[in-house]
Amino acid sequence: MQLIDLRTLLTRLLDEDGIFRTTDVLNMTLNSSYQLVALLSQGVELTHSFTLGANELFRFMPDDFFVPISLWTGTTRLSPVRSADLDLLNIDWLSAASDTPVYYFMHGSLTPSATLWFYPRPTVSTRLRMTYAAMPNKMTADTDIPRLPAEHHYTIAKLAYAWELLKERGFVFAGKALRTFNDFVTDLNLLQQTVYKRTPDRDWLMMPWDAEAVRRKLFAFEQPIAAAAGADAGDLK
Repeated sequence: MQLIDLRTLLTRLLDEDGIFRTTDVLNMTLNSSYQLVALLSQGVELTHSFTLGANELFRFMPDDFFVPISLWTGTTRLSPVRSADLDLLNIDWLSAASDTPVYYFMHGSLTPSATLWFYPRPTVSTRLRMTYAAMPNKMTADTDIPRLPAEHHYTIAKLAYAWELLKERGFVFAGKALRTFNDFVTDLNLLQQTVYKRTPDRDWLMMPWDAEAVRRKLFAFEQPIAAAAGADAGDLK
């Protein structure tokens, strides 16, 4: 779907509930949903090659960098590691050197100074090929298309729909927003499965998130309103 298709779909869904939004607001909500879906699924993948210079210990990452999926030197794949594990492996790991790095870890994901660190540091210039999950650019033109599998573009509209329902008289639409959000979580899980089938050897480095915790918050918002509505109904008797 293009941005105009997603906006038309969202407009139709909201119209069924008597909700109107301007084009700018719809675009903003759809873009926020697109970027969140991309991060939660790691569905936007880019490949970037660079040369790690001799004795270079780390490298700054592109601005859209989220998490690395795989790093290769030729036909050899580097292994992810935690800096704390390197401390246990070799207390002097910062100064350890070899012809080719073997491990890597990341620091500062989604910050202006995101970096990848390498162990051991190379003694010669080393060419690396990296595939990483990216934070996609926002869609600005009506013809822009989300960089996600086409059959999962509807997932973006579902999240945007749930959010707009909560913004509009949340006490009325909380239940419907919750049901829509649960449908979104189901679709997001299907998207994750699609992504992982595409690259089955990827490393699981995604930030943890708890859909159940969000669902409980929505329930907590809905229940007091339901109780208040019941009390109001009692007053009318």
